[in-house]
Amino acid sequence: MFYVLLSPNMNNEITSITTFTGQGDTFPSRYSSPSAGKREGIMNINKTTLNNFRASFNEAVKELEKEYEVSIKLGNIQYGDISFTSKIEVTSGGNAEEVAKNRYEDDLKTYGYRYPELKTEHFDDGILYQGQKVRIVGIKPRSPKYPIIYQTEDGKRWKASYQAVQHQLKHYNGSSQ
Repeated sequence: MFYVLLSPNMNNEITSITTFTGQGDTFPSRYSSPSAGKREGIMNINKTTLNNFRASFNEAVKELEKEYEVSIKLGNIQYGDISFTSKIEVTSGGNAEEVAKNRYEDDLKTYGYRYPELKTEHFDDGILYQGQKVRIVGIKPRSPKYPIIYQTEDGKRWKASYQAVQHQLKHYNGSSQ
């Protein structure tokens, strides 16, 4: 087995990285063997501790979010007895509105060729959809029936088919292609 030990200083900056290998139950002297039944110095990984970890992580990254004007989100956590993994998503934008707009613009850059009628203005100005003003806030390309995500004025998010949005844009919002 191959192990990595990260050593932080007082400011939680990584100051040294130590790697070592172990054969079977051979662990460094600071750690007890998991097979011995004692797990001193090792985090007990379960749903409760991971929820606490997520809360602590979110608290710890607030300063980074302010400093770099980004949003940092810890994704789903997969865990086993001795380890866990997660994806960290960092999106540029100082507040929630900027982050949402940046995500929508990124969606348009990536998937806009599939939905040529959709524009950045539809996020800012909105469109008339089913008799009410809504903002298009996202694209879910893996959802073939309802790939367009829109938000009503009361903040609720809904999904719509591209054909329905295309029809509304063409007939009720003055857009024609």
